[in-house]
Amino acid sequence: MIYNLTLHLNDTLFVSSALVTATVFVFISLVKEKRDERKRA
Repeated sequence: MIYNLTLHLNDTLFVSSALVTATVFVFISLVKEKRDERKRA
C-alpha cells in the first residue's frame, strides 16, 4: 500500500515537473521573441 502510494506520488511529481519545465521553456521563447520584435522596431 505505502509502496503504491509512493509510486503514485513520484508519477505526479514527474508529470508536474515536466509540465513546469515545458511552461517555462515556452515562456522563455515567447519573451525572447518579444525582445527581438522590440529590437527590430
